[in-house]
Amino acid sequence: MNPDDVLPTLLDRVAAAGGGAAYFSAQELAVWPATMLARMKEIGLLAPSTPAASVVCPGCEEECAMPVEMATTAAGTLRFFVVCDRREDTARVPVPRVQLEQWLCSPRLLADGVAKLVGLRRSLSD
Repeated sequence: MNPDDVLPTLLDRVAAAGGGAAYFSAQELAVWPATMLARMKEIGLLAPSTPAASVVCPGCEEECAMPVEMATTAAGTLRFFVVCDRREDTARVPVPRVQLEQWLCSPRLLADGVAKLVGLRRSLSD
């Protein structure tokens, strides 16, 4: 991603969320300029979020959005997968944990981040 596109992308997504949080996957953020991304995380414009509850299934070329299932192995390791019910040659499709990682930005985080950048202290009632 072009560095000039990062902030407009962030602002557009937050605006499209209608006052709620906008979510960004780790894969999406991987193409953002690393130094800009690190700075945005440092000042709090992007915060870690809960793992994604659904993903684009990596099992075939159809790219279906599927809910993520979780199971614990006998050794206690968590495994994430989707259950494909659309093809006969596919059943459980493993999903790497990194594919579930997501970050969020909200109007509150934007306000806090801008205040931090310009040296303002925000009141709790804003």
